[in-house]
Amino acid sequence: GDLDNLWDSARSNSGIYFGNNTFDKICCSLLISYLKTPQFLLKEFFRVLKPNGKIIISSLKPYADLSQIYYNFTSQTKNRRELERARKLLSDAGIIKQKESQGYYQFYSEKELIQLLKKTSFKNIKCYRAFGNQANIAFASK
Repeated sequence: GDLDNLWDSARSNSGIYFGNNTFDKICCSLLISYLKTPQFLLKEFFRVLKPNGKIIISSLKPYADLSQIYYNFTSQTKNRRELERARKLLSDAGIIKQKESQGYYQFYSEKELIQLLKKTSFKNIKCYRAFGNQANIAFASK
């Protein structure tokens, strides 16, 4: 998609436009599942992180039950506008889940997130469940 074209363009122009060892911390929330080559992005993150820098990445877990997130949200709010937004989110989530089963996206298990980070030379990797137990979040350092 468009993000892959952007990263391909960035790759041909020496990667992300930041120098080596620039950042102390990087947060990449719910993005890598939508990239064809997430390893390229992780290599760039590794390059721009300072020594001992920290990274957090997240992904929905494979075949996440997004209705649970909807239920948790709606049980905590009575605001009509927020409830309508939650219904729209659930509807959009259904489309995402359908696209996942068609191979458009890849959502990562804890083990897969850890492997992606290890393959990129990150260390001190820890992975947890988040987002109503429907996503995986991994922490690592350079």
